[in-house]
Amino acid sequence: MLARPFCAPTAGSAHPRFRYRIGHRDRVAVFAVSGQHRRYKAKAGTVPQVRLYKWIEQIDRSARPMRKPAKIAILTLVLLAVIVVGGLHIASRVVVSRIQDMMGDKGHAAHIDVGWTRIVLQDVEIGAPPDWPSRQTLRAARVTLEPDWRSLLSDRLDIRRVEITDYYLSVLRSADGSLQVLPTLRQRARERAQARGEDTDEQGRSKRETSVGKIVLDKGRLDFFDGRIAKTPYRVPFENVHAEIGPLHAPANDAHTQIQLRGQMVGKQRRGTVTVDGWLALPSHDADIRTTTTGADVGLLSPYLQRHAPSILAAGQMDLDMTTHIRDQQLSAQGKAKLRDVEFSNSGGLGDLPRKAVMAALENRKGEVNFDFTLQGSLKDPKFSLTDDLSTRIVGGFAKALGVSVEGVAEGVGSAVKGLGGALGELLGK
Repeated sequence: MLARPFCAPTAGSAHPRFRYRIGHRDRVAVFAVSGQHRRYKAKAGTVPQVRLYKWIEQIDRSARPMRKPAKIAILTLVLLAVIVVGGLHIASRVVVSRIQDMMGDKGHAAHIDVGWTRIVLQDVEIGAPPDWPSRQTLRAARVTLEPDWRSLLSDRLDIRRVEITDYYLSVLRSADGSLQVLPTLRQRARERAQARGEDTDEQGRSKRETSVGKIVLDKGRLDFFDGRIAKTPYRVPFENVHAEIGPLHAPANDAHTQIQLRGQMVGKQRRGTVTVDGWLALPSHDADIRTTTTGADVGLLSPYLQRHAPSILAAGQMDLDMTTHIRDQQLSAQGKAKLRDVEFSNSGGLGDLPRKAVMAALENRKGEVNFDFTLQGSLKDPKFSLTDDLSTRIVGGFAKALGVSVEGVAEGVGSAVKGLGGALGELLGK
């Protein structure tokens, strides 16, 4: 039985005359195939004649010209590829134009790359309004969006994921307690909606349907400016912040928006760890959020711990574990707080004597102050002032003697919960 032969064009072969070399072990046949007359020539005696012609017939069929249906199929595929590439190019230009329009005059991206599944913005900068405490509201090395292309080119906006990397973000709590995030983008969205004659609410926000699956902020810095506790907004810096927020919908529904945040609170003497875990319902402001701090700089938090005399506490660490529940505009917060290594400023007043006596007693207790607290009240006041509207109960004799209260810290967290819901809703055009 003869083994399966090999075949290959010989040197110098060209259309329309093909020369092939067929080999079977030590016997080799060299023959020529002419496309028109199918004349086969072979050296006699090299390969059995019947087997030779069978091999030649197989090669002859493969060398025949391409049939018309195959040509049509290939041309159709090429045409479709050209249409897809051209459509992507046109769509990318439309998307780039829309993004630039959304950022407005105060926004800029050094490069916008539109791919098959995502949009990448590099070196993004979003400016700030004139009265903002920092020069920029957002700066990011990279912003990645994963959109639904069909929605991006229509009146509906549907983005599966937004990832912001190597960023700086500034957030402001106004004197009225409202939280402001990216105000220039929100203002630009209102202007665009009004210019296009879209259906808007009483505040000028677009009512078009918007959905964002998840917003991820990674490897960033955040400045929280608080204009409620000081005329000049008080700055609380955070570093190494990683946050995940989503899903978000507008018009808002009662679906829970999950919030997770990890970062470091940066004080003059030490860095503390901060975590936030929970959920928030945008339209009702119902929430269930747990906030923890470990090793936070007391000097940094002193305006919140002692609202009327923030300079008394000079140094120390604070641990906090607080759970905030909001249902039907009613707030309930429970938590535990611990002060360690507390030092007071050297004001020299008589009011320092009780505190120094307490601290002397605390030295025998490892220098720690532990106390529990419970806060309850209503959020119906639009200013959301815990100082004016909430009944505060702090259990712990040491805390009372020291004049320390977590009321200000709780107010900041509670106000942030309510303000975050409003800010996220406005960003989506709720």
